[in-house]
Amino acid sequence: MSKLLSAYQYLFYKYYRLQRFWFDPAADYGALACLLIVEALNIYTVFCATDLYAGRHLLPRFSSAHSLLLLAALAIPQYFALVHHHKYKRIAQRFVHETARQRLVGGIAVAVYTIASFLVFFWLLSLLPNTPNQSLEPTVGRCVVHV
Repeated sequence: MSKLLSAYQYLFYKYYRLQRFWFDPAADYGALACLLIVEALNIYTVFCATDLYAGRHLLPRFSSAHSLLLLAALAIPQYFALVHHHKYKRIAQRFVHETARQRLVGGIAVAVYTIASFLVFFWLLSLLPNTPNQSLEPTVGRCVVHV
């Protein structure tokens, strides 16, 4: 198995263990949701960084419906790869024999990755300039009707 896939499964496993720690009855779905949130943040971070680097919007802006479709496009294959037919149990079995030190180091690595994903996302978001549709200025009197 490739190292990248193994690292990805380990991230899922750590989120799964966290959900089980919180007594989540559907820890597998909770772990999948955590994974999807962090992935969506990372993808959007790349979009923000691209816009900042170029100095303008290079990538299209997505509506809420398009964003949900993209999230579903991320979620469906990952559901089948990580959760369907109790695959999460096999993934958990792969990593259950970690030593206490490996668990600690792995937990710290996953926590740093997750927190850094949020911090970098919000930092880049704060650097983006306001666009007209995001400003709080009143729009009365600025509407133009084209006939």
